[in-house]
Amino acid sequence: MAVPVAPITGKVLLPDGVGPQSGFLTYELMKDGQPTLGVVADGAINHKIGGKKRQTIANGGDVSFNIVPNDSITSPTGTTYRVQMELVDADGFSHFKEDTWTVTGVGAKDIGDL
Repeated sequence: MAVPVAPITGKVLLPDGVGPQSGFLTYELMKDGQPTLGVVADGAINHKIGGKKRQTIANGGDVSFNIVPNDSITSPTGTTYRVQMELVDADGFSHFKEDTWTVTGVGAKDIGDL
């Protein structure tokens, strides 16, 4: 068996509807607004999950990465992910965005649906 993951794909765009020249997306497991460690099962083996993960946002805004779904985390229950994005436009200006995601199920997800 393997730790369950959900593939996340799609595009992130700037407010003018144009994809950024570059950027980063960072996500971290949270509980009640605080970073936390969680437990996720791989068959009969339990693993700890936590820390921050940084993904590159490609020129044009394309993203593709895997994330452990919140409903696969057995302890603590009720976790979310804090997601922070830095998008760099064609003029070199950075635009920052923070969001909260709850990812359910192991099926593929479009980033626009989170």
